[in-house]
Amino acid sequence: MSDLQRSFVKSKLSKLPPVPAFSEADEDGIEQEAELSSTAIPRLGKRKQQADDFSPRTAEGCFEQALEVDVLLDSGKALFRVYYTPLRPKAAAQTTASAPTPSKAKQPPPASLHNLEVEVNSPALPTLRPGVGLPTDDGDEDDDATPLPQGATPNPGTLFVFHHGAGFSALSYALTAAEITKLSGGEVGVLAYDCRGHGRTRLQGVKTDPLDMSIDVLSADLIALLSTMFPRTEEMPSLVL
Repeated sequence: MSDLQRSFVKSKLSKLPPVPAFSEADEDGIEQEAELSSTAIPRLGKRKQQADDFSPRTAEGCFEQALEVDVLLDSGKALFRVYYTPLRPKAAAQTTASAPTPSKAKQPPPASLHNLEVEVNSPALPTLRPGVGLPTDDGDEDDDATPLPQGATPNPGTLFVFHHGAGFSALSYALTAAEITKLSGGEVGVLAYDCRGHGRTRLQGVKTDPLDMSIDVLSADLIALLSTMFPRTEEMPSLVL
């Protein structure tokens, strides 16, 4: 360093404020305060990383039944995989005012061989009329059963029907079906099925190259499936699609 540089640095340093006096006692106090503060604050341990569980969930318990329904199609047939929870509707309230039940005391006893009065010494034997005979194996009808009001029909209940989208399967609605069953107390039913070309549904005698997935064909499959499962019109539940 040259003399010129030394003189320049000295001139600059002379303009700075004086350095405060150094005290070892102050330094010890600062160190003690640092130690106390470090012990007061709990040390945070390393957070244990939990691996996310991406394993598929089981659909067990979401439906009561897993069925294979053989359905005849316009060309060939299909074996549809159906996941189903039957509906259990509450019995419809019966109105006794609209159809009063006659008093049992006024009703004649039912005709049968057990209550026929036969005169043993009479030369004529009783003649059996239609409707008179021995009790059947099914047993006599319950006399205490109250008939439904005139014109009333049993309530078939309500059924939710789920049709999945392309690339999915009926089990896409597993959690939805379980929640509907829970909220309704099992009163309504749920049905989901694998449509053609998806899941475990199999086709026989149907052209698959290419497979017709038009809306008309899928609608016809649904109608054929429901007609197979509920062949009687009066037993067809109200459908929610």
